[in-house]
Amino acid sequence: MKTPCLYSILRYAPNTDTGEFVNAGVVICAPQQRLFLFMLAKKNDSRINTFFSNDPLFPAVKAVTENTLKQAQRHIRTLAGPEAIGDFFRSLTALRESVLSYSPVGVVMSDDPQEALKTLFTRCVSRPTVAKVRREEELNRALRETFQEHDDLSGVFHPDTLGKELTRFSVPFVARIDHEILCVIKPLTFLRKTPARMIEHCDKWVTKITRAAEEKILRPGNVLLPLELPANPTPGENKAIVAIRKTFERHYLTYTRHNDADHIVSFARRAMLAAKPYI
Repeated sequence: MKTPCLYSILRYAPNTDTGEFVNAGVVICAPQQRLFLFMLAKKNDSRINTFFSNDPLFPAVKAVTENTLKQAQRHIRTLAGPEAIGDFFRSLTALRESVLSYSPVGVVMSDDPQEALKTLFTRCVSRPTVAKVRREEELNRALRETFQEHDDLSGVFHPDTLGKELTRFSVPFVARIDHEILCVIKPLTFLRKTPARMIEHCDKWVTKITRAAEEKILRPGNVLLPLELPANPTPGENKAIVAIRKTFERHYLTYTRHNDADHIVSFARRAMLAAKPYI
């Protein structure tokens, strides 16, 4: 028999000045069954680390929240009946002004509150494919806006697919005249879960670019890689960052910080002025 379940989504917003948040958990209450359940994102959740640039606060915030919700589970057992349990749930989720706040309470009918919790968590928190904004797309958008601020670069760069027989890949910023590629810019984010994945991301793009250079599609000296790196790297991430930089340098690929607009603009101008036809 289906029973009404109250639920709320936990919203993690470490930057209170911007108002941006990521869904970080779900709480659900079935007053008639005297049930209070919750699920929280992992402390190293990749969505949170990506959206908030390797945010260091969430593990501590999660620990405090988890303790609070466990206390709530125990407290519900002492309440008189469904009405009191529902009132307590609404009071608990009324918290708004906090790093971790709650969405307005919703209601779902379910004969299995535990299954309803899993469904809500998948749809609203983990949601692997729905409304998932890739960080590199955000970097592309920001760089596009930067170019639009400069008359000599506005409208010069376009998304393009590069390739011949041995390689083929898409790049968001390519400047060319006819068949001659003057400049290629590919922002890369290294806000990955593990140092190994950071290295894999680096090697994947180095392979693509060097293969394209071997096929005379582009010149490595005309390629710029704006990098987004962890703000507070762990020892393992630091080791990966050193290896990534050495790899780029070994292949004569120029890199810079993803937010160094002056360097990016200067590189684009130099590459276009110095471009010569391939021999």
